[in-house]
Amino acid sequence: MSNKIGRNEPCPCGSGKKYKKCCIDSNKVFDLNHTIQAKKENKTYNFIESHNSSQLLNFIIGLQLVPSNHGKNVRMEELATHIVTNLNTKQNGDLRLFKQHLNKDFAFNYMEDLPENLFSENVIFYGGNYTVFPGIYGYAIEIFKNLTEVIFTQTNDLPDEFKNQIYSGVTLILELGKILSIKFNIERNIEGSQNETKFDYSFNLIDTSFSQDEIIEICKLHSIEPKIINEFVVDLNDEGFSNNDPEENPLLTNPIVQFDNKYYFVLISNQINALNEFIIRMSNHYNCNQKLTELYHNNLWYEQWGACDKIGWELTDIKLPVNNHHTITKERIFQFDQNRLTYACYIHNDKDEEYFSGGNFNLDNRITEVITELKKEPSLKDYKFLTLERVQKFYIVEKSILQI
Repeated sequence: MSNKIGRNEPCPCGSGKKYKKCCIDSNKVFDLNHTIQAKKENKTYNFIESHNSSQLLNFIIGLQLVPSNHGKNVRMEELATHIVTNLNTKQNGDLRLFKQHLNKDFAFNYMEDLPENLFSENVIFYGGNYTVFPGIYGYAIEIFKNLTEVIFTQTNDLPDEFKNQIYSGVTLILELGKILSIKFNIERNIEGSQNETKFDYSFNLIDTSFSQDEIIEICKLHSIEPKIINEFVVDLNDEGFSNNDPEENPLLTNPIVQFDNKYYFVLISNQINALNEFIIRMSNHYNCNQKLTELYHNNLWYEQWGACDKIGWELTDIKLPVNNHHTITKERIFQFDQNRLTYACYIHNDKDEEYFSGGNFNLDNRITEVITELKKEPSLKDYKFLTLERVQKFYIVEKSILQI
């Protein structure tokens, strides 16, 4: 067993905090050979396995729709997962007792940090204003807005079948989220947790399920096929439930469970990330992932270009040194004063992370190369240079979306 404690691992003192936020700067010595203890009985899980799942599905959905529970997503995902993998029609339980178990068994999780984004935000899709839930994914909203913009508002040659499928899926999930936000009186752009680790139970337990008829009615209203919901319904036999990797939890991509002839949006807090995953999954299915990726990055580059234009910077025709990494680099020279130039570049990664960080491309070297070469030009030797960099680590692949 390693004698080194990872910064993000649970502190051996038992506080429940990450080591970096607890005893990392202390002089405490821990005997790591005796840290493996018998697993304590989890009364919360016992309760879930012994009581009616409809009641508990409504509870976990309501728990996620309390703003002060934003940021406690790791625990809520664990609870949702255990409920979904232990569905039953037994008798209802005493939720007061369930909350007591929760407070003891799920008082904290060392993997949770204060969220940097809002609990609820707003998106506009086909003229509709929707209150949405981005979860703890800091860039989920920006990714969603850019993806839907390039698919639906820009001229492109993406397959019509792909566009129709995306319209159907996005519309349905936004409508379901809208209905739940109205039921729980949630407005857009609400902040979440402020350093309180305990769960907030200040919500009324109500029926959050959707019947088959309700799904059909929503789809009929928007001229979409009801079967689109199957793209978001989780497979209860998915192997991802058994590998104990929170990043591979099937509910992250398929946040709806079908139980007792009803549909439950069991991971509503992950709404927008699930939509982003759906879009990428469909782009692979319709063989247009590469084209979508190209459109996405071009959109962000022109956004950066437009921002330069808005502040009065003038695009020049100054030629740049040969770029051996043109597939992941977009760059131009702008002039913003009589003898001042800006080297604006947009860097993105369509390969794997190792390519980007393993020495194949070095942004600092490219900046030095560009400025050094330009200063060799007699007409530019007395110019001052400013660099404007936008680095987009964004991988669009079948099972993951990452933006840093």
